[in-house]
Amino acid sequence: MRLRTPCAASNIGVASSPTKVRRVLVALADDNADLLTTLSMLIQSDGHQVLTAGHGLELPEIVQLLRPQAVVLDLRLKNMDGLEACRRIRRDSPDTVCIAFTGLPRHLCYEQAIEAGVEHFVAKPHAQRVLSILASLGRERDCPL
Repeated sequence: MRLRTPCAASNIGVASSPTKVRRVLVALADDNADLLTTLSMLIQSDGHQVLTAGHGLELPEIVQLLRPQAVVLDLRLKNMDGLEACRRIRRDSPDTVCIAFTGLPRHLCYEQAIEAGVEHFVAKPHAQRVLSILASLGRERDCPL
């Protein structure tokens, strides 16, 4: 588990919106190390804090200990698939928003993902959609960061 702090000290919002966006603590899980690093840096550049996990078993533990507001996870993870990780997260931390960021075709796994507790389904490589969801969470919730 690694805690990555934001690159910028100020909150970064959507340019067209006058609403201040609060930073969101995000747990990010992907077993592709390059993608994990790249997406982590991208999320940080938007002003959020990122906790990273390289496999599924780490993720529920991170969520239970550090209580991030959102989880961005691949559905194919080593040691525990993303669906099971999401089920455990939703059971133990029901307020945590689960965002599936996966290369799996939507028609093959969307229903199972929703049943597991996924609230947003984003196809790789559309990382900008993940940033939009996190920005909306920062506007909607009182994030304590």
